[in-house]
Amino acid sequence: MDKKIKELKDEIQSLKIKLGNTADFQEEIKIKKKIAELKTKIYDMILNSQKGNQYVTAYELLQRKQKPPIFWETGFKFIDRAGGIPKGAFIQFGASSEAGKTTLTIALALKLANYKKVCHFNFEMNENLLAKKIKMFLPNETQLNNYRIDSVSNDLEDLKREILLHIQDGVEFFIIDSRMKIKAQGNSRSEKASLISNELARICQINEVTIILINQLSEESQKTGLPNLKESGDQIYDADMVWFLLKPIAKKPRGGEMIEFDNSYRRFIMFKNRYDEDGSGHYTTDVPKEEVIPQSQFTTAKEIEPQVDMPQI
Repeated sequence: MDKKIKELKDEIQSLKIKLGNTADFQEEIKIKKKIAELKTKIYDMILNSQKGNQYVTAYELLQRKQKPPIFWETGFKFIDRAGGIPKGAFIQFGASSEAGKTTLTIALALKLANYKKVCHFNFEMNENLLAKKIKMFLPNETQLNNYRIDSVSNDLEDLKREILLHIQDGVEFFIIDSRMKIKAQGNSRSEKASLISNELARICQINEVTIILINQLSEESQKTGLPNLKESGDQIYDADMVWFLLKPIAKKPRGGEMIEFDNSYRRFIMFKNRYDEDGSGHYTTDVPKEEVIPQSQFTTAKEIEPQVDMPQI
């Protein structure tokens, strides 16, 4: 099966080259349709292979679980305090507006891109702004080559397909920005949110990859400073870890006054952590803004090579 998947991938790559060289609109549509069909074939093959083992014995399960979980150190003390980022975790990341959640997740992905492939599903930013945010960290060539940006489709079924295709190429860490932009079936926004979290959690569980899903706080959270996800549903239940990044309220409003925030620091809350064994993983800490949203301080002589020109996204 691996040989067949490789052949299909090679065919897709050839079609992408052909797509880049064509100026005919009708031909472009045909090529894109063919690429989508081939991706669907690969996706179906992967799903069929995953259905091969429907059960395991308790003995086999215990043998598998003898290996301790793998944690990736991030260099951010307020995250590493809980052990870092676990491989195979589904992480819900809710934050106040303009708290720096996207910038922080880009920094995390670039850290990991020093030695592994990562993928950023970008449904929020235009390419120029995203490139600017990446470039401010002075990434080296290895990081740039390992950092994939995928903005093809925000439909849940397409997203699942793309994730599995990236996994086949060795990607282990994903950012999805953001949950609010993903299109899914459901009679209510809460049902849609629950479906998205359930499907992504399942992908992490089966494939041992990590997904950070950027989310929004509920309107009540924005007013009170108490963390809760927008259209919460089963989102917190499905997650292995839940992070909150809050802009602390400096002054509670009266009447029609605007909420005033203290912009000098952020409140990081580890709300849920299934990997926590002794209770130390659940905590709240206040972090200076410059530690949460690092600028050039992110780079060090040991980790970062001289700045290189950004490739076209």
